Amino acid sequence: MTYKDITMCIPRVENLIPKEFIYKKLCKINAGKIKHIIEKPLKKEKNFKRLLIKMTINQNNQNGAYILDRFSRGENVKIVYENQDYWRLVSSY
Repeated sequence: MTYKDITMCIPRVENLIPKEFIYKKLCKINAGKIKHIIEKPLKKEKNFKRLLIKMTINQNNQNGAYILDRFSRGENVKIVYENQDYWRLVSSY
């Protein structure tokens, strides 16, 4: 198997959503192993935060390959977490 370490960002998440909830949702996509998640408050929007996610992506996995392909083309990935609500994952590397 081939793995690649990447850093991703979710630029805007409500403060009410706990880091553990986000971790579980990202694990469900089964693209690789999450090393850790860092939360940073947004300066201009007090009710929101930014998340930096360090992850080892499995390039042989369909979802992992999809994420790497989108990032290599400068595109983002949308992760649906509840009905029609989603987060935008963007590459940070």
